[in-house]
Amino acid sequence: MKRIGQVIFVIALVLLAQSQPDSIWPRVQRRYEKINTAQGDFAQRVCSESLGVCQEFYGKFYLKRPDKLRLDVFYPDTQTIIVSGKKAWFLFQGASEVNEQDLPNPLSPFDIFAKEVKPIVSETRIENGQIYLKLISEDTLALISNLELWVNPRDWSIKQFAYPQGPGTIATFQLFKVKLNSKIADRTFV
Repeated sequence: MKRIGQVIFVIALVLLAQSQPDSIWPRVQRRYEKINTAQGDFAQRVCSESLGVCQEFYGKFYLKRPDKLRLDVFYPDTQTIIVSGKKAWFLFQGASEVNEQDLPNPLSPFDIFAKEVKPIVSETRIENGQIYLKLISEDTLALISNLELWVNPRDWSIKQFAYPQGPGTIATFQLFKVKLNSKIADRTFV
């Protein structure tokens, strides 16, 4: 009986992804409009087609509205990246100083879920029980000019995303143990 329920769920997923691709993105947007903080573990894979190599990184992430981000990378090397407003700080293992960089605009991963952002859903399909979405924009400099998402159809949460990091280079993030709307102190981003 449990197997029949799983088969029905998969059929429903396929029908949803194929019949209403433009209705999936608004559901994801609505889910993330209500989220003010997110934290969890990540695995990042950056692959360069031109060099024929991939690098993997593992660590923890912290996000807080409107424009705070922290990545603590534990493998292969220890490094911390903090973004707050129009500033970014980079601390690498063994370095005695922090590198600071000014950003032209505040960087907020939450911006892609804003109602004003209206990407074109160019592709949908079911992949390993998740809904795959490819989002494009006519503005090639837009935050989501070529973003791929893997979404859990049960709660519309993003489990994985990928984006180009330059010509022939793709960065893919998988998210694990994600906690939403839990308290994150501002000092986490200093």
